[in-house]
Amino acid sequence: MLGILGTTALLLDGGPDDSWGKPRERAVLATLLVHANEVVPVEELARWVWPADKPVSLQPRQIFDTYVARVRRTLARLPAPPALRAEGDGYRLVVEPARVDIHLFRELLVEARTLTAEDPRRVVDLVEGALWLWRGLPLADLATEPALAWRDRVLHEEWLGAHTMRVRALFDLGQYEEALAALDELLTDFPNDEQLVHLTLTGLYRRHRLAEATKFFLRVWHRLRAEGNGRAARQLRRHHLALAAAQPAPAVPQPTLVPRGMPVEIPDFVGRRTELAALDNAVASRAGVVVLDGPGGVGKTALAVHWAHRARNRFADGDVFVDMRGGSAVDDILAAVGQPPERTLTRRQRERLLSLLTAGRRMLVVLDDVRDPAQVRRLVELMPSCFLVVTGRQRLSLPGVSARRITVPPMSDDCAGAFLSVRAPGRVRDSSGLGALCGGLPLLLEVLAGQLTGGRLTHLDELTARMDRRRRLAVVGEHGERTSPGESCLTWAYHSLAAPERRLFRLLALHPGTDLTLESACACDGRTPSETLASLAHLMAVRLVQPSDVLDRFGRHEVLRDFATRCLDRDEAEESRRAAHVRLLDQYIASTTRAARVVCPGPEPVHDDAPRFADADEAVAWFTRERSVLSAMVRQAFDAECHVQTWLLADSLARLLEWSGHAAESTEIRTFAFEAVRAVGADEAPALHNLGVAHMTAGNHDAARRCLESAFDMPLDDHLHVSVVDRLGRLAALRGDTAEALAL
Repeated sequence: MLGILGTTALLLDGGPDDSWGKPRERAVLATLLVHANEVVPVEELARWVWPADKPVSLQPRQIFDTYVARVRRTLARLPAPPALRAEGDGYRLVVEPARVDIHLFRELLVEARTLTAEDPRRVVDLVEGALWLWRGLPLADLATEPALAWRDRVLHEEWLGAHTMRVRALFDLGQYEEALAALDELLTDFPNDEQLVHLTLTGLYRRHRLAEATKFFLRVWHRLRAEGNGRAARQLRRHHLALAAAQPAPAVPQPTLVPRGMPVEIPDFVGRRTELAALDNAVASRAGVVVLDGPGGVGKTALAVHWAHRARNRFADGDVFVDMRGGSAVDDILAAVGQPPERTLTRRQRERLLSLLTAGRRMLVVLDDVRDPAQVRRLVELMPSCFLVVTGRQRLSLPGVSARRITVPPMSDDCAGAFLSVRAPGRVRDSSGLGALCGGLPLLLEVLAGQLTGGRLTHLDELTARMDRRRRLAVVGEHGERTSPGESCLTWAYHSLAAPERRLFRLLALHPGTDLTLESACACDGRTPSETLASLAHLMAVRLVQPSDVLDRFGRHEVLRDFATRCLDRDEAEESRRAAHVRLLDQYIASTTRAARVVCPGPEPVHDDAPRFADADEAVAWFTRERSVLSAMVRQAFDAECHVQTWLLADSLARLLEWSGHAAESTEIRTFAFEAVRAVGADEAPALHNLGVAHMTAGNHDAARRCLESAFDMPLDDHLHVSVVDRLGRLAALRGDTAEALAL
């Protein structure tokens, strides 16, 4: 065998030998092998062999005769040496084509082409056998213009053609992953080859990797347009549209559950006849969205839940309650209908799934405590046949949404008296002025009832006797400031507590969520769990905290939390407040680190006192419930300049967010981590690397590049250095800068 697919080699002594002669002799034999069985004139031989920057001898025939004689002696060592003759004004190498690797390569491909329709497995074997003959760049011993032109043509037309033939055969065999892996490698060297691009798009569609196919199409299409190759961009777009049109329409998924997800019905609901009738009328008139307006604590959520239980038979497709302060409303509704989304689904894919599941269905959805009107608008678009009841502490503006507004006012004095009579039976004889005393807010009436039934008050007269009847509508606070009647009620309830309960009530304001665990309450309090639990039980008895739907959790209304925050600022020493905040942060760091280690294992140490999750499912459930609280805790820690805690909490939280597919939120949290690392003067390189990776995952390639390049300029250990360079290379490839990508 004689070879030119690499250096010029002879099969001698059982293996290829490319050190048999001097460079010019190997170049002469390579040229003759390219033109096997043809007469190669001396002038043509000189063009192929002699570099253009060096003049050819005045007597080239004599020089080439010398080279040919040396080549002939080398060929004589072969078992059946080919004949090398001088003919006319040139030379001819007489050899069987099957003994030259390039010609054998071509024969194998010809045979493979005849079998493409009937035996794709044999095609793969033949092509792989042909490609095995390649030892490197063909004509590696030649650098002249004719040789380089020949090499370029053979690479693009024959070598690349062989690979595409193999890929098509793998497609026919259904081995799409192997074919796509091969195409990925080929595109690294030939990113602008239209055939490879089209094949990659075809493979992604056939493998049903539709989101990836769309991303690939858009990336290449934008690059072609930026390079001014409009023709290729148009052809790629046509190919993409044809593939998309040929996809079978997906079966519309069906809900596997009829959701019944309202909180427990409010016992002994009082009043609100006008508002309940307005909700009934809205359903009868086929309205799509109802917004309940009113101040915090006025009972909007209680009204929505009570009406939902009353109207349940009108919604055969189910009802769902979504706390908009938590994670993703889309994910919550999907889980409620029995189709919890895979974490690999993108936000758009989850929204599309929700749209398909709720299409044409009349389902009741209560969106509680909405802060961002855009969330409501998007859900209206996704669920146009559903009936949405929206509550919020602030008046929501919903441009573009046809919504009916129902104002929920404070209770009248008569309703307030009836409410208190139900909640504290036998303790109320005179109901006049109760609405003014509590601002007409059911939340504060509950607190007053708690004082009567579980606190230190034995009768309402004890409270009213201590208040100047002439100032019921505008009570003066203890420091002389004028406060609202509702604030006066809370102030009385707060001061009626014993010192340990007062302190716990205000310290709980450090927790950003509206519900919290016993562990978090203990961290805020700093006492033993039994002492904290006893104080919590008393706070529940007087309605300043409420039991949650979930075991071992406690809830608070935002109005009570706001009041507790004012008490914290006024009554708690700065040193004590900061110590409680650090304890709370440490508790969440331990829990989050443990959850991250269970869900996405890593090498970081875990606090011994961290909660023990039974398995990954329990850790994921904990993270899903605490996600919004954890993000808020990171921001609080950073604002309080607890930079070490910010760094530790943000790192574990970001890992969980990245694992669950929340790339944008992870980027924000990684930014806090980096700023905290910088503030404490620690090594910034790992944090910059992690921030760059987060930006890259979120598609912010320019920001990712800036972070990674900054990290690259810092002292790095070997592992981090490899990771930074690898990702910079990937970013260069995404920009279409193949030279930089390969260099990296």
